[in-house]
Amino acid sequence: MHPRTIARILFTLLITALAAAVALAVGQLPETWRIAMVTWLLVGLPLLLLGGRVALRAARYRAAHPRNDAPQRSCRAGSARSTPGALRVVLSDSAGSGRYVIR
Repeated sequence: MHPRTIARILFTLLITALAAAVALAVGQLPETWRIAMVTWLLVGLPLLLLGGRVALRAARYRAAHPRNDAPQRSCRAGSARSTPGALRVVLSDSAGSGRYVIR
């Protein structure tokens, strides 16, 4: 037998044992709690897992495709000069190192 086949058999046995333990635990509950627990296990838990899966995929999608809601600015020459007090980048000749200085 391949190791993968053995792993599948062990997984199936583990899930079967877990299902049997849950069934015995639910069987020990009073009738009203038993109905609520069976409803939760058959309806509520799958819906919760589905909602978590959808939320996880949505988060992964948003991380991979970020939205760009910022309006596009037009690159016009002299737009910084037309606005009083706006910052602009100039090359500093006095330093001689070629650094950019914001004035």
